[in-house]
Amino acid sequence: MFPIWEGTSNVLALDFLRALKNAGGIDTLIDAQTALHREIDSDDGRYCSNIALEHTAAFAERLRELASENSVGLEANARELALGFAQGCALSLAARHADWVLHQEQDTRSMAAARRFAGLLEAPTALDTADAVAMFGVRT
Repeated sequence: MFPIWEGTSNVLALDFLRALKNAGGIDTLIDAQTALHREIDSDDGRYCSNIALEHTAAFAERLRELASENSVGLEANARELALGFAQGCALSLAARHADWVLHQEQDTRSMAAARRFAGLLEAPTALDTADAVAMFGVRT
């Protein structure tokens, strides 16, 4: 075993790819995210969910490219892929939760956090003042 593969996160990433394959492939994951997307009513929630779907689609394309080349490339990039898929799924769940909180409790903090996360996946930026106020009650 090469030293690069030492470490729990690399082993977990390889296990994730194996489990994904056994569960029916990447389409299973995308279908689950799409189902979450359909549950969201608010514009902000849909915006975040769209970013999550686009993020996952980009990593799905990367997975397909690597899988078509050879298994060594796929294994070498397992950690990057697993993290990318985890980020997309986490944002989908955060967007759905934020939408629920917005409707049930009229609280904007969860949506501000989801928007911030979406912004990080879309492009790293500074914390927006409106989001900072909504999340923390302070101005940046």
